[in-house]
Amino acid sequence: MRENSQRTKTIRYGALNRDERNQLRRQKYGTNKEEINQRRRESSRKLVRVDDNTTKSRLELRRERWRDRFQSMSETERAKLREQARVNYRNRVALKKERESTASRSPTPEDSLKNWREYRATHGLGPTAEESLKNWKAYREAQSQTDANSLDEDRSKTKDGMDHGL
Repeated sequence: MRENSQRTKTIRYGALNRDERNQLRRQKYGTNKEEINQRRRESSRKLVRVDDNTTKSRLELRRERWRDRFQSMSETERAKLREQARVNYRNRVALKKERESTASRSPTPEDSLKNWREYRATHGLGPTAEESLKNWKAYREAQSQTDANSLDEDRSKTKDGMDHGL
């Protein structure tokens, strides 16, 4: 009896909702990531029989298919593909540099204070809470007067004061 109470209870997979299942899957992937990637690399290098006398790795077969497809393209298509590859590479390198620079340099308290002072210098002090409330009430009053005036004008345009959609 004591053994049952000391065991940790595991929740059945079917009892989990979608978010919990995804979280569990990500967790398992994180712990087994290196092993999974190693298996993928091995399977891509595993030899496969192409015909009776030829065995090649899946990676080699994929590269050959790509090479054949690339050679069958016109020169303009190849140039477009090369240019797109260059753009992707530059974006990847720029993104990596940006991540490294922002991760290594988070703002210090002095930087934050300097930025705050610059903001206050350009934007001024701004209204106080009381001034803001007064301005808001004046705006609402002006809006209600404008709405009432436009309603009066609409009623005067029709003979009987009712709009018949004409």
